[in-house]
Amino acid sequence: MFKLTPRQASFVDKYIELNNGAEAARQSGYSTRSARTIAAQLMANLNVKEAIEAKSREIAEQRGITRDNALEILWNDARNAPKAVDRKGAVDSIAKIMGWTKENTSLNVGYFTQVVDKTENTT
Repeated sequence: MFKLTPRQASFVDKYIELNNGAEAARQSGYSTRSARTIAAQLMANLNVKEAIEAKSREIAEQRGITRDNALEILWNDARNAPKAVDRKGAVDSIAKIMGWTKENTSLNVGYFTQVVDKTENTT
């Protein structure tokens, strides 16, 4: 599917498991000293990036996780979070899933934050 070296393939698996590029690089046999730099280079590599995305989608499908499930959970978090910073974090995640660009994310996040705040004030 993707042309990866054995160490790159190991990095993909470790990155999915750990969600930490430097540690994934170290555990995949790359230099401890330059693990952060190598992780950044690997994450910029199109084949590695696509392999991570494909494997993440595969895992989500196996576990029955859908975009709609994630959005529903995040929306509930955004509405029910006790702190504004937590609400904003949930809304930022929604914006990322929705694929909103940086140009319009602030507008959309602002709108949803207002909706969340209004919902909170009515309860």
